[in-house]
Amino acid sequence: MNYSKGQSIGVVELKEQNELDASLSPYSSQRLPLVALKTNLVYDALTSFNLGLEFRLGKHLTLDVPLNWKPFNWGSSEKMFRHFMVQPEIRWWKEAFNGHFLGAHLLYSQYNLGGYKLPLGLLPAVRNKRYQGDMYGVGVSYGYHLMLSNRFSFEFTAGLGYLYLDYDKYACRSCKQQIGSGHKHYFGPTKLGVSLIYVIK
Repeated sequence: MNYSKGQSIGVVELKEQNELDASLSPYSSQRLPLVALKTNLVYDALTSFNLGLEFRLGKHLTLDVPLNWKPFNWGSSEKMFRHFMVQPEIRWWKEAFNGHFLGAHLLYSQYNLGGYKLPLGLLPAVRNKRYQGDMYGVGVSYGYHLMLSNRFSFEFTAGLGYLYLDYDKYACRSCKQQIGSGHKHYFGPTKLGVSLIYVIK
């Protein structure tokens, strides 16, 4: 196929631009990651077992699926904190697993909580009572993925949204005497993470 001088220059410029874009990507020497394993250090600090998998759906999209589980009550018998939570999130990136991203997430949790002072006025009586029930939510988030190497990264993320809580209320933090039930609507932070990530493939 014959190219005119103008077409040839255009092809060369396009090739040079593609090479420049590739050189700016930390994955320029390899294909983009497909799956990453992660743990949220914030939940680790709260002694809540948590692991997540993030899957690349395309150059700009990933699906993050974190699970949190705290089946046992550690420490003081005056406090109760057990829960299970899943918070799947779709994320949009300029390039998957690299730099800034925006996310939209859902949330479901089963919780058993008492003896704590919660922030933002969420279930204020839980300091002296126990609440047990289900929580549903939806929200949006912003985050940043910081590469340390081809395999290891840190991720920082925070999100806002809406939560709906169904609960049974108990007379004290460790007793089984139910004194009521109800529900609560909440608007505010729904996600906070500082995660250590390992790229599987």
